[in-house]
Amino acid sequence: MPKKFKTAAKARTAIEFELDEVKYTFRPPKSAAMVMPLLEGGADDMSVVRAGLDWLREGLDDDQYATIADRLKDPKDDFDLSEFEEIIDFLVEQAANDRPIL
Repeated sequence: MPKKFKTAAKARTAIEFELDEVKYTFRPPKSAAMVMPLLEGGADDMSVVRAGLDWLREGLDDDQYATIADRLKDPKDDFDLSEFEEIIDFLVEQAANDRPIL
């Protein structure tokens, strides 16, 4: 008899976080949306950052995403990849823990 699998519904609860006293609300898209590009194109540093940015873009409102992206591009802003990676790590962990209670 073959092993059977069932897709569990995900709660996808909004995750709130603050960056320099600005509040953001992230609605986690599918985790596969971030992982698949890495699997298809390799996992070099730029691919990881690009996948994180794309995943963040899907989960934030346009204005909130633009604020973060603009800060990353601004050479006068101290917000950099280390803080960005910390945010992505936090969001991935929170989204992974958002499982339905059976």
